[in-house]
Amino acid sequence: MDNSEISKERAEEIYGALKRKCPSFECPVCKCKTFNLVASEVFLPLPMRGENNIILAPSRGRKCVAQICNNCGNTLIFDLDTLFK
Repeated sequence: MDNSEISKERAEEIYGALKRKCPSFECPVCKCKTFNLVASEVFLPLPMRGENNIILAPSRGRKCVAQICNNCGNTLIFDLDTLFK
C-alpha cells in the first residue's frame, strides 16, 4: 500500500483530533510541546505468522500519521482509526 499525501485540510483535522484527545501533549523524551506532522500517511504493516512461526508477507495493517518532535526528533506514530473514534 502506498503512503498518501496529507492535504492541508486533512492535516488540520489531524491536529484538531490530537488536541481533543491529548490537550496537554508533550514529547515523552524531552518535554517539548512543538511537533511537525509528516506530510504523508504511513501504512504500518502487521505481519502474520504462519506454520512453524514463519512470518508471512503483510496482508493487513493500520493507516497512521507520524509527528516529529522539533527539539529532539523523537517520532510518534498515531493510528488514524483510533485517533478519529
